[in-house]
Formats: sequence, C-alpha cells, structure tokens
Amino acid sequence: MSNLSELGTKVDEARSMSAWEEAEVLCHRAISEYPESCAPVLLLSGVLEEQGRLEEAVAHLQSNIAQFEADADLHFELARLLFVFERREVESGEVREPYTYRFPWGVFSFPQRSRFPKSRTPEIVDHLKQCLELELDNGRANCLLGALLLENEESIPEAAERIQRGVAQAPDWGAAHASMARLALRAGQYQVAVTASRAALGNDECFDGVDGLCLVAEFLDGQRHDYEVASTWTEHQMVAVAEGLYLAKRNPSLTEEVATASAALSRSLADVLVDAAIIQIHERGAMVGAARLLHHAMLIYPDHPDAAVAFGALMHNIGEFEAAEANFLNAEKMGSEHALRPHLLNMARLSLGKDIEDVVATGSLNSLDFRKLALVYCREQSFEDAEKWLERAIEIDPSDASARMDLAQALSAQGRASEALSVGLEALAQRPDDPELRLGVVPLYMAAGEPGKAWPLYESRLDVFRATTPRRPPPLPRWDGEDLTGKRLLVWGEEGIGDEMLFASHLPDFMKRWPCDAIFECTPRLLSLLKRSLPGVDVRLEYPSGETSVDADYQLPSGSLALYVRQSLEAYAGSRKFLVAEPSRVEAWRRRLDDLGPGPKVGICWRSLNMSWMKRPMHSQLEDVVPLLGISGAHFINLQVGETAEELNRARDEFGATLHDFGDLDIKNDLDETTALIAALDSIVTPRGWVTCFAGLVGVQTYCFSAPPHTAVFGQRSPPWAPNVQVFMKTYGETWEKPLTAIASEIREQVANA
Repeated sequence: MSNLSELGTKVDEARSMSAWEEAEVLCHRAISEYPESCAPVLLLSGVLEEQGRLEEAVAHLQSNIAQFEADADLHFELARLLFVFERREVESGEVREPYTYRFPWGVFSFPQRSRFPKSRTPEIVDHLKQCLELELDNGRANCLLGALLLENEESIPEAAERIQRGVAQAPDWGAAHASMARLALRAGQYQVAVTASRAALGNDECFDGVDGLCLVAEFLDGQRHDYEVASTWTEHQMVAVAEGLYLAKRNPSLTEEVATASAALSRSLADVLVDAAIIQIHERGAMVGAARLLHHAMLIYPDHPDAAVAFGALMHNIGEFEAAEANFLNAEKMGSEHALRPHLLNMARLSLGKDIEDVVATGSLNSLDFRKLALVYCREQSFEDAEKWLERAIEIDPSDASARMDLAQALSAQGRASEALSVGLEALAQRPDDPELRLGVVPLYMAAGEPGKAWPLYESRLDVFRATTPRRPPPLPRWDGEDLTGKRLLVWGEEGIGDEMLFASHLPDFMKRWPCDAIFECTPRLLSLLKRSLPGVDVRLEYPSGETSVDADYQLPSGSLALYVRQSLEAYAGSRKFLVAEPSRVEAWRRRLDDLGPGPKVGICWRSLNMSWMKRPMHSQLEDVVPLLGISGAHFINLQVGETAEELNRARDEFGATLHDFGDLDIKNDLDETTALIAALDSIVTPRGWVTCFAGLVGVQTYCFSAPPHTAVFGQRSPPWAPNVQVFMKTYGETWEKPLTAIASEIREQVANA
C-alpha cells in the first residue's frame, strides 16, 4: 500500500505531463486504498476538471457527497464546479434541457421545449451554506455565495457582507477580488473597483472577462477615455463591461458626469454586442450565448432597434412567437430600418395564427416567407399544411432548391418515401454541389433502402457541420483506398454516442478487407466498452480537435467507415452482436433482477434527453407507456436518462404502475454498467435513439416505437445491422396507441413463454 501523499505527488506529476489516463488510474487507486479519506475524491474531480470533463467531475462529487457530507471542502468544490459547469453550458449554447437563465439583472426563461438546462443556483447555494456551517471562515464559500446573491439582486447587504468577509478570509483568491469589483461598481466606488479588478487580474484562478471589469472601472473612474476599442474586445470582456455598466447604473447616487460617460460607452458597446450575437447564431448556432449578448445590449441601451430585431428573430427560432412579435413591434416603434424586420414580423404573426390567410392574400410574401410558414406547421407536425405552403413557395420561385428539399422532408415525414426521394433529387439537380442539399438526400436514400447511394453523399456532413462539431480531423492525410499493409490508421469517433458506437461496429469488417494497425479514438464514456468490443484495435481516448495521440499514417472519421463496407443491404448480412458487456457485471445484474421475482425483465424508456421540436414526434410521454407497465407477470426497469423521480412517482401514485429504478446506476455516464444491465434484460422497449443502438448491438430483443422517417431501418421492419430490433411505426397525427399495443402483445407472449 502506497502513502496517500506519495500517490498525490504521482498524480500531480502525471497531470503536469498531461498523462490523464495514468492520473485517473492513480486517483482510483488512492480512492480504493484510502476509502475513509475525501482527499482522493477531490483529487479525481480536479483531474476530470482539467480535462474539461466537468459533467463527469460533478457526477463524481455528487456520488460521494453522502459518504463525506461532513467535509466542507467537498461541499465547496461541488458548488464551485456546478457554478462553472452551468455558465460554460450557457456560454456554449450546447446544453440540452429546459433552462431558466439568471442574468445579473433578473431571470430570463426559455420555453420548456427548448434545449437549455434548469438553473442549478439553489443546489449551489445549498452546498455553500453547508460548507459554511462546517467551516465558518471559508472565504471562497463566502465570496461565491455573495456573488450569487449580488448576481440575482437578492439581499444586497448580505451579498456585500459575504464578499467583504470572503476577501478578508481568502485574499489570494482572484475570484474574491472580482466579486469585490462588482460590488464596488454597484456602490459607485470606482477606485475600489479598479483596485479590486487589478488584484483579480494578477491571480491565475480567475475567470475570463475580469479584464473587462477592470476596463469599465477605469473608464468610470476617469482613468480611461478611449471606448472605441470595444470592437477589439473578446465576448467575455464585452459581457463583463456591460455587466459593470449595469451595476454602476444601479447606484442611486450616480453623478451626471458618470451617467453621460456611461451612455456613450453603452451605445458603442451595444453595437458590438449585437454584431457578436449575430455571429454566434450564424456561425455556431449558439442560441443561449447569443441571447446573453443581446440581453446585455438591450440592458445597457434599451432603444437599440437592431438588438430588438435580432432578439425577436432568436425568440422566433426557439418557438417564443409572442415574444418575437413584441420585439419586432418594439423595433418598429424605434424606427428600425432593418430590411428583414417586416418579413420577420409577418412570420411571427403567422406563427401565432394571426390572420394567416389575410397576410397571404396581400401577395407580399416571397418564397422564403412560405418556407418559414411551412416550418411553423412542421413544428406542429402538420406536414400536409407544410406541403401546401412549400408547393406555393416553389410556384413563386421554381429555382428555389431549398424549398424543394424542404418539401421532400415534409413528404418523408408523411411516410411517402418514393415521392420524397424524387423531389429531393430534383432539388439536388438544381444545386448538385451544395453540401446541405447533398446531406438532405441521405435520409431519403436510406428510407428508400439504398445505402450505397446514401453513404457517398453522407460525406457532406464534414462540410455542413464543420463550424459546430466539437471534433476536427487530426493533422493526418485522409485515407482514401490506399494499401494499408504495414500502415497505421487512426479512426476518430464523431456525432452522438449511439452513432459513434454504430459506426465503430463497422471497423472489424473494414479491417478484414483492409488489414492494418488500427487505432480508434472515442469519447471517454465509450472507452472501456470499445476496448472490450474491438479486440486487436488500439482504443484510446479522443484528443482535442486537430490533435492526435499517435504517429499514424492516415486518419478516417468513423462515420465514413460505412462508405467502404456497407454499400448495399446485402453487405449487412451476418451483422450480429458487437458490444461485449463485462461478464461479471452482467451476472451481477441478473442476480439483482432475479430478486424482483419470476417473469421477463423489460427495460423501458420513453423520451430523449434532447426534446427539440424535431425530436418530439419521435418520442412519447410517460402517460403513453403507462399501459405497458400494467402487464401482469412482467417487470419493467427504468432506462430513462435524466431526472425521472417525478415521473416515477406519478407512475406509482396516479397510475398504480411500478417501474423499478436502480438509483445507484448513472445511466448516462456509466455506459459500461448500463450496457451490462441491458445485456442482462430479456427485452427493451424504447423510442429511436442511443438505447436502440446499444440494445441492438448487444443483441437483446428490442421493441422500438417510432414515427417516420425511420431511416436507420432502410425501409425494413428491422434495421439490417440489428435483426433483433423490431420497429413499430405510427403516422403523424396518430397517438402511440397502435405501436405500443402491438409491443404489449409481444411482451405478453414473453410472459406466457417464461
């Protein structure tokens, strides 16, 4: 047994060399050898955080909080990580659950159907208070709690007291001085704000944008006069300056001189914030980040017409049509001359169902207007209405290939695969080199059962998603059919975990045809699974975009493997189990499942974690699957990712249905354990998604309910890559009753044969 201090030193040495796998192994060793100490737990969270794996770090600390509930450091670290994680999600615009964002000036709520997470502020505050109960002089906890109170405009005197106490207790912590700078700006103490922000700047443990606080503090203190440099600031700096201006304006004794200076800076900065927000939307699709920038712009300069137009467009994109209309009308009152404002206002009114026919009758709508109107109906799954308006768009402008492709998608959603393919090919013929149109034809070919024609066009994804995908090709030549004898090929994972695993299953067939020394880089959650399932392949953790861990000869994105080995439906013949669950874990799960009693054990989930408007039709609600849960003799096991406690309670209390949930299993993050559970089950009931992929590749009998287009089945009853998966379809406009009734019959037969 090693000394804990020695293990810690070895972990630090591994971290300094970015030897992350070694560092993690050492941390787990320390946790195992010193189970009564919280230090190794905190050490592992630090290693995960340094790699950018914040979600895993948070989950790791949460799983240990019960054992070390009396450890103040653990409570603080969990609060701090939750704080950082929440803000990074907001910055990236890549968060996935309903979200209410607490801006420094108040609360701004996105709709429940959008892709943003719930605020973690209450949980953060709870852990900070528990930390301070255990350790009264924890300066970091006091500062962070004070910052949250100030940010939410709650109990300003307490916020001030907390921050002042925190700075005194933790004078070396940069974030403490940054909080003091914010507090001083709000109180009109600009020299104090300058001093505090400079102190924060000199600390390595400080957040991006503190230099922006320093800039605005210097400006308001009369030390800086050139505000035209706003165009050179980073987004973090701009947001920090805007926040500082807002805080300064909250001072009731604001002098006329400072007010005049603030107004001039506000207008200059608002222009830049609007431009930055538009870039966020168009180049990154980062709706939350853009909303943050626009909200800051309107906060410091409420009469900015372009900000109102841009914010209205953003609201329309996420389905908040009333907010969109209000912002467009507000821009109209400001005298906005934005060229798209009348068009956008029409779209908002049409989206709200206001005088649709009257607006159409004016004859003022162009092809793009009708495409936008069709999108409104698509979001409501009214594809026949969408079809009508898209045909109108094509009638107005026959050269509009995008309208034709939209029409193809609307036809496909109605299950009219052959018509959809024909129209999609017409669109592609108009613009054959357009990567978005090429990619749009892919699902149409798949639905028609023609993978050989789909996969070459699928390569266009590398151009279409280049700006938004988190991964980039490593700096190696792309393999394109060269002889691989004696060569090393790096295959790198892409897209979601279901797709990444499905594409990885093509690699053994690829290596039979092109023998080589293969390396597969994957997301951390899949590492152990793929190491077990790909014998003879060097499976490694993915590296940051544009980097690689090995000296390979060629690289190939995993999504391109199908291009070489799945040219026809016949090429899928012989597809069998791919995923290999760890045998001892499978056996352990079988024992736990046996404790439930006799009868088949059926895993079930009902929705996606990302319930965007495009995915909603493919997924059910708990109420839809409740009739299944009442089947006598079967035991249903929860496989639903996300917060399910409320749904499980409703199933029990309102419907008298039992859904077994293993609370010690992290379904989303511990995929090795989840796969073992899947392998131990008798069958799976699931909508289309990653569970379908995993169950199919494990070889478990799977009943998948879906709505068209279900492209992965290539027009078949079962996907060719997983004959153990049966797909039960409904059409749009129908409830889930028909497919779920058919699935219920299958489960009853399982019960009868048990």
